[in-house]
Amino acid sequence: MTHAYREKNRAGALTLAHESIVKLEDRMERNLRVRKQALTTINKNLKEAFYWFLAARCSFTEYLRNKQWTVRENLTEADLATKPEDAVISRDSDVLVYGTISTIWRPISRGRCLVYDVPNVLATLNISKIQLTVLGVVSKNDYNSNIYSFGCITNSGIIISLEGNDAPAMVESVLDSQPSRY
Repeated sequence: MTHAYREKNRAGALTLAHESIVKLEDRMERNLRVRKQALTTINKNLKEAFYWFLAARCSFTEYLRNKQWTVRENLTEADLATKPEDAVISRDSDVLVYGTISTIWRPISRGRCLVYDVPNVLATLNISKIQLTVLGVVSKNDYNSNIYSFGCITNSGIIISLEGNDAPAMVESVLDSQPSRY
């Protein structure tokens, strides 16, 4: 489902980029002013259309293994499988709250990040490290935009009510209880 969804988004982004380029060409041919927003729109849609093809990912994985790295490929979210000392390479901008980290880097606009200290986040939200990982997985992940149409405060309230030490099971219970978006 995720692959088809991403492919649909890439195709749509390419279509929008093409339309924006045609509009830009038309403005230039008519000697009209080229606005910064036109270039920004083209750039944004071309970025959204980018895809790191499987062959390239496989080559990179092979290269790392040849350099004696242990590589684990995840078909879904890596949050639940990450171990101490792991490095994570992600194509998307999910909130990275793996159980082994001490700092959260939250991507925001224009390549900037907000930086949070995990102990402070845990104290402020009054949640456990496991609950934080679950919150990160279900908040704006690839499968649901937050827990189906909820915001951060509602998500936190749902996560606070969860108990246990099995993050994958907790994620599954939260997402299974939500209506499907697709």
